[in-house]
Amino acid sequence: MDPQDRKRAAGQRMAGPLDAIAQRGIAGAVGLFVESVDLNDIIRHVDLNAVLDRVDVDRLLQRVDVNALLARVDLDALLARVDVDALIERMDLPAVIARSSAGTVTETVDDVRDEARRLEGSADRWAEHLFHHDPDAAPPPAKDPPGGSAPAAEDPGQG
Repeated sequence: MDPQDRKRAAGQRMAGPLDAIAQRGIAGAVGLFVESVDLNDIIRHVDLNAVLDRVDVDRLLQRVDVNALLARVDLDALLARVDVDALIERMDLPAVIARSSAGTVTETVDDVRDEARRLEGSADRWAEHLFHHDPDAAPPPAKDPPGGSAPAAEDPGQG
């Protein structure tokens, strides 16, 4: 057998056990290294702002269980810290009242306009009945305007 072939054969026989010894040695060395490293010392050298700039906040928030988070919040303690007087001072209370009243006023004006349209329709029907039709004929039935029903027509003989 050639001397080179003998070396190769011996190397192949030794490779398995030597590889296992090397792996155990490396694992042990890494373990000792990690145990001897002061993680706080390493973090002091890290620019955390640069790390946080790389964080995908939206993705992070998707993983947060908001209900579980809020369940941990002491709302009584949180509300006790609210300065209600300062909050009221920051509000433009007259503007808030005006905005809420404006909606009510607008609805009332719309209702008055609708009622005026209904009355105008009734007056038109009565005028047409009185001036253009047989005086003995009954007035035409009231038509409902858009958005509401017309009031019942009164008997012209009463009143």
